[in-house]
Amino acid sequence: MAGAMVIPDYLMHEVQPYSSPAEREKYEDLADIYAILRTLDFLERAFIKDTISSDDYVRECDRLIARFKLAKNRVGSDFDLDSFMEEYGMTCRSAKYRIEKGFNAIVETGGQGEDRASNKPRDASECTQAFITLSDAIELGDNSKDLLLPGLMRILSILNRFNDLSSSFSGKQVISDWISKLSALEAADTLPESDIANLKLDLETQRESFQQSL
Repeated sequence: MAGAMVIPDYLMHEVQPYSSPAEREKYEDLADIYAILRTLDFLERAFIKDTISSDDYVRECDRLIARFKLAKNRVGSDFDLDSFMEEYGMTCRSAKYRIEKGFNAIVETGGQGEDRASNKPRDASECTQAFITLSDAIELGDNSKDLLLPGLMRILSILNRFNDLSSSFSGKQVISDWISKLSALEAADTLPESDIANLKLDLETQRESFQQSL
């Protein structure tokens, strides 16, 4: 037809936003991280406002932290959380804090729900046994993240039941620091011998300090 517009062939081609399938997967993982941070920030604020049950909070928080770690590992070792949040204008401080801690607020604060009756002798015995159990496991050669982390989280959870320990007792912070260190590792990673030696010493020292603080 006379006067019809001729469209160049290159304009008829489908626009490809990614240069390769690998690049596409990377940006999909970054989008997942963005969504996880937004959701986790909302969850943290809902927990603070007491608009979600402890059980629901723990389940969702643990799931989101695990998803974040998987997505971060897929993106690659060059991923930096601070840079990512700055680039996309994110101010999810609660989510950032929770991701960096690596565990939910119930473990951090020792919240046990309203139905749990306080029993200091029982808690003291349970905590001492948790220290001993983890120390024994390390002596038997258990030095991987997926074996050590649950034991440390159990110790911290029990320690947080006590609000009247001596001010000189630093066990909560020491155990929390080890949890954060292990949370940053891959599931199958193991601690080097130097860290294992330091952890064994910390467990022994803090167990004795805990008993003296009662």
